[in-house]
Amino acid sequence: MLLEVAGKKHDKMNKAWSKREEQLDELGIIDDGYAIPRPDSVVQPLGDAIPGHLHMLLRALCAHDDDNKAMKKPREPVTLEEAALLQAVLTKRLSEYKTTYEHDHTQLEKVQPESTSPSIPVRCNARRYAMAVQVRMGEKDILRQLISLCQDHIKLMSEELAATKRKRGEVTSRNFSAKKFKAERKEST
Repeated sequence: MLLEVAGKKHDKMNKAWSKREEQLDELGIIDDGYAIPRPDSVVQPLGDAIPGHLHMLLRALCAHDDDNKAMKKPREPVTLEEAALLQAVLTKRLSEYKTTYEHDHTQLEKVQPESTSPSIPVRCNARRYAMAVQVRMGEKDILRQLISLCQDHIKLMSEELAATKRKRGEVTSRNFSAKKFKAERKEST
């Protein structure tokens, strides 16, 4: 799914993109799925929540066509573009479930022993059905937590970028004002 979402921004006929995809496959980085552990309940950086090989894949998929060092870079913080790609993939994966988290929660409540509602599908063991719903809810919860971490990371990175641009603008305008002041002073003498 990562390749599918990332591929939308690259031309499939692009030689650099095709070569990068081939290299990643040869290195064994491209996989059918990635195990991402449940993030700690304590707020943590996005980079700490995702496995290194997944971060490397995100880095390579977000690298520009002329960036041949994409897979050789040491572990650096997750970039804005990498977080956006991961968020898009996680959101797409979450949308593929036929039920919502809230619906699953309601179903689980109906399956509890004290419940009298016959909400279990025909010929289905109640205990196994409840376990399956719990697993599905756990998967959705992990996806939601990771999406939230991506959103927080994107917000933080955007704020830092804006602050840096403002700071550069202030420095530039101060330098411009100082130069203008010196020029005016020279003219007046």
